Amino acid sequence: MAGRFVLGLAGRDRGIRLVVNGTAAPRARSARPGAARAASTVIAAVALIVGACGTQPASQMDLTGTTWSIVTVDEDNLSPPYATMEFARDSAHAILSLRCGAVQYDWALETDSSGIAFLNPHEDPECLANSDQTDAKVRDAIEGTEEWSVRGSGRIVLDGSHRIVLVRTAS
Repeated sequence: MAGRFVLGLAGRDRGIRLVVNGTAAPRARSARPGAARAASTVIAAVALIVGACGTQPASQMDLTGTTWSIVTVDEDNLSPPYATMEFARDSAHAILSLRCGAVQYDWALETDSSGIAFLNPHEDPECLANSDQTDAKVRDAIEGTEEWSVRGSGRIVLDGSHRIVLVRTAS
């Protein structure tokens, strides 16, 4: 489950309670009071570890003005720098740069979730005529994207009809 893990102190005994997406985990009932506290501590430690390794909510990252290298499509490695995706700073356009040329998309985010879409591709007819299988696969993957997630400060994943991993370039 990709959720936000929040820890808090609650109750008279100041035991640790786990809150996942705003819902508190029920208190453990035990004949041994120390066992409930130990179980809460273990749950909290696991939540910290999973939370630290999990994904940042996509809605908390601003893509405008960023450039990303596409490193894999469906776990097939692309030799860097094969393709890049640039999210324009001053508009809702994204430019996919391929070997054959560039494709410009309108893009839209759901600001409170992980939804993303790349729409209305505009590409040079020469690029279409000269594209290879990898260019076509990358275009198809971008156009089939439905969701995205942040995997640290320098990596995002686009999911939909394909899975695309992108790493941020220095810009």
